[in-house]
Amino acid sequence: MPGLRHRAQAGEIAFGTIDGFLLWRLSGRKRHATDVTNASRTMLFDIRRLAWDAQLPVAFGIPHSMLPEVLERAPIRAWRYRNCTASRSRSPGWPETNRRQ
Repeated sequence: MPGLRHRAQAGEIAFGTIDGFLLWRLSGRKRHATDVTNASRTMLFDIRRLAWDAQLPVAFGIPHSMLPEVLERAPIRAWRYRNCTASRSRSPGWPETNRRQ
């Protein structure tokens, strides 16, 4: 697409996995982040240094400005924990206590 590379270099376009996209949307398009496990699945992340590889994104033509911030823990779970309570939220993934079998 014409102009896409320029927009990517200007930081207007992001690269990542679905968890990064969901966090970006849930944060009102303010936070572009992922966790170590999802970053490693892109094959652009150096798992020994726990940082984006310096050469691989360049080799694939991906500007470093497009890559999400890498967090130690899953950002979606942290967001849900801070913004919801287990007693009010019955969304999938929440542990339910005192649930009858």
